[in-house]
Amino acid sequence: MSNKPRVGVVGCGQISKSYLRNIQRHGYLDIVAVSDLDHSRAKERAQEFNIPRVLETEQLTCDPEVEYVLNLTVPQAHLPVAMSALDAGKHVYNEKPLAVTREEASLLMDKARQKGLRLGVAPDTILGAGMQNCRRLLDEGKIGEPVGVEVVFNLRGYPDPNHFHWKRGAGVLMDIGPYYFTAMVALLGPIKRVSAFARYWPMKEVRERFPNWRELIEVPSHVAAIVEFDSGVVGNITLTTEYCGNYDVLLKIYGSDATMVCPDPNMFDGDLIITSFGEEKLRLKAEGPYAIEGRGVGLADMAYAQMVG
Repeated sequence: MSNKPRVGVVGCGQISKSYLRNIQRHGYLDIVAVSDLDHSRAKERAQEFNIPRVLETEQLTCDPEVEYVLNLTVPQAHLPVAMSALDAGKHVYNEKPLAVTREEASLLMDKARQKGLRLGVAPDTILGAGMQNCRRLLDEGKIGEPVGVEVVFNLRGYPDPNHFHWKRGAGVLMDIGPYYFTAMVALLGPIKRVSAFARYWPMKEVRERFPNWRELIEVPSHVAAIVEFDSGVVGNITLTTEYCGNYDVLLKIYGSDATMVCPDPNMFDGDLIITSFGEEKLRLKAEGPYAIEGRGVGLADMAYAQMVG
């Protein structure tokens, strides 16, 4: 595209490397500035990715050269950073979650509507080749009528309860869950009802090393839910850091004629498998430009939608 949309990035932690690398690889956007509470880290990212300016966050969100703010801060900062950018007339794309509560998310959506601005949120893995294969084969009726869905995510938990993962707005539900809920809604439609249980019980080594862990951990370590979709599909979901294991993933859609074993919704690639009565009928690999790491394509999609109206 000519006259590329100009982006300022707030938050230069580990995930920023993936965004900056892929945005530059795709070539749809122009990163014009970065900022971080740790100025040296922002400077390091700017040098690493040849970004022209390093600014304070307040400067970046108000800078006339910046059209889009990519907000990669920790969850608790999503609201103030995004609100500052919206107030300054910038479109905003947040890392997940949009905010740490529904009320805060509503404030951001209301502000974007009032200002006539775009507001987006990760994850954008649903735009990857792996999940798009799922969408296409469902549309083609390869499994018949979807009737059920099963999700399991098991991640060995973070050993330090001071890590942001254990704080409000993160955890296995808010930090990992969005990949799976985004995939389910994109593939099966809106969710009508949810019934869920959760508990706070981190790994044994956390409990032993930090006797005051109950004061430090603000989010559940295990969530189990039953969901009902508007379409009538019913599913069961388990998201946990308590089980023995490192990274166990399952997203399976049961149909009237066959079962679809989806690739990991946390990734852009992965094989899609169709089975029927235990026999593999089809295995489809993810191919194309979005079959590799592609974080940032959601922001590019939002910017393109703004350009074409």
